[in-house]
Amino acid sequence: MIMEIQSYTRLQEAINEKYKLIYAHGVIEQATGHFIYKTFSKMNRSVFVLAENDRKARKLYENLLNNGHDVNYFPELEINYQLMEDLDFTNRKFRLKTIKDLIEDKKKIIVSSLPAIIKKIANKDYFNQKSIYIDYETEINVEEFSNKLVNMGYQRRNIIAAKGEFAIRGDIIDVFQVHEDNPTRLELFDIDVDSIRKFDINTQMSIEDIEEFTVFPIYENSFDIDNIDEIINNIRLDLQNTKNKFSDVIYDKSQFKFGRMIEKLEYEHEVDNIDLAIPYLQDDNFNIIDYLPKDAIILFDDFTNIETNYEKVENFRITDIQERIENGDLLSKHHNIFYSFNEILKKISSYKIINISALLKSLKRLKPDKIIEFNIRENLSYHGKFDDFISDLRFLLKNEYITKIFIENIDDAKNLQKLLMENKISSDIIIENEEPNHDVIIEIGYLSEGFTYFKDKVNFIAYNQIFNKIKKQKSRTVKNKDIINYSDLVKGDLLVHDSYGIGEFVGIKNIELNNIKSDFIELIYSGSDKLFVPTTDMSMVSKFVGNGDRKPALSNLSGVEWKKTKTKVKKAIEKIADDLVELYAKRSQIQGFKFSEDTPWQAQFEDSFEYQETDAQLRAVKEIKEDMESSIVMDRLLCGDVGYGKTEVALRAAFKAIMDGKQVVMLAPTTILVNQHFNTMKKRFAEFPITIDYLSRFKTQKQKQDVIEGLRKGRIDFVVGTHALISDKVVFKNLGLLIVDEEQRFGVKHKEKIKKASESIDVLTLSATPIPRTLQMSLSGIRDLSILDEYPQNRLPVNTYVMEYDPVYIREAILREINRNGQVYFVYNKVNSIHRMYERLIELVPEARIAISHGQMSTRQLETILGDFTDYKYDVLLTTTIIETGMDIQNVNTIIVYNADMMGLSQLYQLKGRVGRSDRNAFAYFSYKQNKVMTEIAEKRLKAIKDFTELGSGYKVAMRDLELRGAGNLLGESQSGHIESIGYDLYMRMLKETIDEIKGTKSKKREIDIKIDLNLDVYIPNNYINDENEKINIYKKISTIENSQDHYNIIDELTDRFGDVPKSVQNIIDIAYIKALIIENDFSEVIEIDNKVLIKYANIEIFDFEKLKLLSEKYKGNMSFDLVENPTIIIANDKSYTIKLIDLLELITKINKGEIQ
Repeated sequence: MIMEIQSYTRLQEAINEKYKLIYAHGVIEQATGHFIYKTFSKMNRSVFVLAENDRKARKLYENLLNNGHDVNYFPELEINYQLMEDLDFTNRKFRLKTIKDLIEDKKKIIVSSLPAIIKKIANKDYFNQKSIYIDYETEINVEEFSNKLVNMGYQRRNIIAAKGEFAIRGDIIDVFQVHEDNPTRLELFDIDVDSIRKFDINTQMSIEDIEEFTVFPIYENSFDIDNIDEIINNIRLDLQNTKNKFSDVIYDKSQFKFGRMIEKLEYEHEVDNIDLAIPYLQDDNFNIIDYLPKDAIILFDDFTNIETNYEKVENFRITDIQERIENGDLLSKHHNIFYSFNEILKKISSYKIINISALLKSLKRLKPDKIIEFNIRENLSYHGKFDDFISDLRFLLKNEYITKIFIENIDDAKNLQKLLMENKISSDIIIENEEPNHDVIIEIGYLSEGFTYFKDKVNFIAYNQIFNKIKKQKSRTVKNKDIINYSDLVKGDLLVHDSYGIGEFVGIKNIELNNIKSDFIELIYSGSDKLFVPTTDMSMVSKFVGNGDRKPALSNLSGVEWKKTKTKVKKAIEKIADDLVELYAKRSQIQGFKFSEDTPWQAQFEDSFEYQETDAQLRAVKEIKEDMESSIVMDRLLCGDVGYGKTEVALRAAFKAIMDGKQVVMLAPTTILVNQHFNTMKKRFAEFPITIDYLSRFKTQKQKQDVIEGLRKGRIDFVVGTHALISDKVVFKNLGLLIVDEEQRFGVKHKEKIKKASESIDVLTLSATPIPRTLQMSLSGIRDLSILDEYPQNRLPVNTYVMEYDPVYIREAILREINRNGQVYFVYNKVNSIHRMYERLIELVPEARIAISHGQMSTRQLETILGDFTDYKYDVLLTTTIIETGMDIQNVNTIIVYNADMMGLSQLYQLKGRVGRSDRNAFAYFSYKQNKVMTEIAEKRLKAIKDFTELGSGYKVAMRDLELRGAGNLLGESQSGHIESIGYDLYMRMLKETIDEIKGTKSKKREIDIKIDLNLDVYIPNNYINDENEKINIYKKISTIENSQDHYNIIDELTDRFGDVPKSVQNIIDIAYIKALIIENDFSEVIEIDNKVLIKYANIEIFDFEKLKLLSEKYKGNMSFDLVENPTIIIANDKSYTIKLIDLLELITKINKGEIQ
């Protein structure tokens, strides 16, 4: 197709000739991605694109990426000048990936911006010297390798959980590089590399073998512990310079800040903020331009805009740094962190340069050698008006235009081809590079926006311009793992034993008795009594997890009180389980309205959604429609995190109901949420003849009366409001669907009214609080749940920092947000002193309009403040944590949390989620008081905040807290106390057993009645797994074995993660499987006595001579029977008797299931 576009031919000729700087004008924004790719593919050279700012660069990168092109993004890094830690690896990942690809001489399209490339980085020699190339010929000395990784900035862990970490377990080495999506695992045989593979960070299991890989430093700056003395000396010289130039006050301030930095470098060989160290790193004299190959092309996306924008940025930066130096916040060398604009241009001048713009402009600093016109024009969007599209297409065909329509999905392509054929327009679907036969070509691929090469008569149309779809990057499923995790278990934590109750964890104790070694879990109970639990009985033990911070009392080892507690909880569980089952059965009997199948308008409404749905959304919509089309009334809970797309799913259900002449009500707990929903509804229903309205206190009395009258007479199809909508005054003409948003936030009386109002109509309840996976499974079949578990990928990462509270930096953070017309949350969680903080903020940032909100305000006052903030009447909202749920304001992209160490992790997780909800970079600052002497708990919490990444333990704790809240919401507050008394894990198991009993599902025999006594070593050697927490995790995992696949999987996992399984570990795994088999077949004991292994039946009534006869015929090994007292099967305990025992029990299982006749 490029041959028909003559402008590209001229561009190629100009690049191949002597022209140094080529100016291509007439290139509109919509065609920029296409222009870049055509230049790259035609010239077969790296193309380095510089956009006006980082926002435009990212948009261009995503456009090219969505088109399926191999493209790198080199984003701007936020430079901070405080001793605080940047917790987000996302931008570093992109930058390091680009550096690595260029060092490896890969031909790439790289998209960046001028602000992103001015920061100095290490030179090539640093990366070449530090990087470690590994393939199957490499020999590795583990100690030397470990030291090299530490030298590059990696942190050693027992089990890696986040980027920048490594772990060594015997012959297994795991490394998680910053620029990689998955970590790498090396397996050694002595010093030789035996295996290289990628593995999944969540499961820790291998996913693919690779031939080679290169370990790359985690910083783009040359921080090296070998050079620490030199760095310290240079900082001290700069401090002396400050002392000579400035007052004692300024020097003392600098000395305090950089003295602490020196101290950390000296004693911990670490630096909290590498940005402060850049001027003192001798190898940091490059920027990314220096990494480009000699024949690369530099492409400016409108140099005039880049220049104008950057001159402002540079002037501000120079002034800002100088002011900080004079204020004692920086030292004189910090001017050297960046290159100047002129220095960057000088570096660029040695390359071929193309400047593109929509209009021909004069250039101040550049002089073009060649000017080429690209006459590209913008295409209109049809917003689903297909007839208009057909009309334009006929006009194009008549005027001999070639039209390419880009569609990602082959089914959509075939549907479009069919629609075109119905309109007598022939077309070809092109998947690869087939030769088309017609002037209308449907190409399988993606284009964000269409455009036309006017002179060349070539027209590109994007599918979303016809049907209003916006492509998002593929969503990612959030792995909803069990919320109980043993990796953070420490001495003093509480464990629950099914029979003995709550004890305090001491550790794992290896005990040898009669030459048999076994691991035991040591627990302390009330009165300092001790219990040693065999690790083969690990299924009887669970970690105590409750809803609050209060620690329950230790149980008495006698078990009497514990038995009473369990009996009480059992009765409560039976009550709630009966209620759940009864309610489900009752609703199943109520005949509701049977909605029709989807109308063509339904398809049109869904097609008009501007984003690509996630698979989870589509699955939820399907489940809801099936409910609605059934004659049984719907009662479904739609559960998903904020931003996962619950509202769109609910609106599709609402549209379906309206299409059948029914009215729809959406209830929201606050007026602010009502307004947010109403604005969304207005936008989504704008193209359809549907009447929508809202009812809240923001309407006058007359307006409220009009809404009520409109509902009574059926003039209003869809209404959203607070609980006022379920008052006796409101009567509906034909109500068909009730949508309840965040039901748990309504009061008890309102909940009762909702329940009464919804007895015979379809109900969809929305919840942003996650539901634990175990609870989802328990409620399967008695509560209809739809789960949105796919993370939307179009959000930008939130730049997250942990820092001492510094008023200077807080002012800077607030002003930076205000200057880009954004807004700020400042979270201060003490109502009694919030007005003092208000005065301090007014003094600190007099330019800002600041409002206060907290939970002790009246509802009316609070909603007025929040409404005004939403309407941009304030810049900063000084607030308590009441904003942690329900606030969805896209213009707020900075959050500052005061005394973050005093808050719970789940609160911080939700607070962080309040920002980063648009296409702007967002910032979260978790602060704590300067020089604060913290309690041990606060220090642990702060450490967890620092580990507050998606893969870190802080995230896992936050999610656990949220899921516990979700369990409480779903089961009712009364159950929260019972969860507290016995712990979440045991509660959930008891709930599942009770529901299984009520549903008539066979419940497995409790393991408490099973006895296994085999003379085998059962322990995990320290040279196999050294970390005690990981041992417990593995013991717990082994205890869940239920079948042969589980048995195989755990052996496979241990071999993958830790190497060949030792005999004592194989014994534990085999015993767990044997236990599962004897439970399955109703045996009571497997014991080893006098060179024999006895397998005893639990109950003589289940003994069957016919099956015994069949067993004796089919079993190949030596076996005998003792039928005198209890029926018993006997085999010899030779060296391989566990294998024979498993074979025998598997055969018995097949006979009992009737699989062998």
